[in-house]
Amino acid sequence: METLKDCYLYWQLIMRHCYHFIAAARSEVAQATSPASSQSTSPGDPRSFEPGNNPWSTFIAASKETPVNVQKELEACIENVHRWERASKELMEEALNSRKDSDEYIVAAMVRIHVAMTQVALGTAFSQDDMEYDRFTPEFNTITTFSESIYPALVARDRGSRFHYNLGILPALCQVGMWCRQKTIRGRAIGLLRNSPEMQEGVWSSESLGRFVYFLRTVEEDGGGPDEIVPAHKRVSWIGASVSMSEKVAQVRCVRRDGDIEEPVEMSDFVTWWGDGFNVK
Repeated sequence: METLKDCYLYWQLIMRHCYHFIAAARSEVAQATSPASSQSTSPGDPRSFEPGNNPWSTFIAASKETPVNVQKELEACIENVHRWERASKELMEEALNSRKDSDEYIVAAMVRIHVAMTQVALGTAFSQDDMEYDRFTPEFNTITTFSESIYPALVARDRGSRFHYNLGILPALCQVGMWCRQKTIRGRAIGLLRNSPEMQEGVWSSESLGRFVYFLRTVEEDGGGPDEIVPAHKRVSWIGASVSMSEKVAQVRCVRRDGDIEEPVEMSDFVTWWGDGFNVK
């Protein structure tokens, strides 16, 4: 790689391959171990996110082991990320030493955000233990810190249009809101989502994402103590949702594993949002 543009383009190819692999492999494993039909329960014209059909919801499958062929491809994806990091190191460091409102810094910061997001997704792709996410607290902090650093420039540049086809900071901040149980980092990420002026990156909407992760955090931290880390018995994982953006309502399906109980306890609630508030039906 000779330029920052090369770093960006090569990373886009690697990231797309990683997420396509995760989604396809999880769907294959889920169908082989516990096939189930997907049902939508949201009113209107919903978009359904069911267990196993996407790389974002918690993976729930009967098998406790990842098939050998899937594990090998997972390791190859992780190695590709490391190879990219080694090849791009000097160019990325040079760009990140630029002014924070410069194109070079913004591109490099977004790539760092996406690298951290992808490392978390790969590292927990087939995990059934919510405590595994604690290993990625440094990556969650990287996502949040770089998002904070470029957020002012993004808002200043987007006064005319809030919609972008390319991914920026929204999916990564959503990842922190869902999976980071370090309360300070999580709170910073959720705050950015909820303060974003109706930003839209592809299918990712700051308004709906902010309501969604705020709801998950409220469920986990309701009645909790002063601990900085959400304890294991309070953790809730998102496994699916049916969303109707036109009616601003989503049915959110979660699981909680209390203590040493192996079987997850499933929960379901409808989340609605409008104006400056949200409600749980």
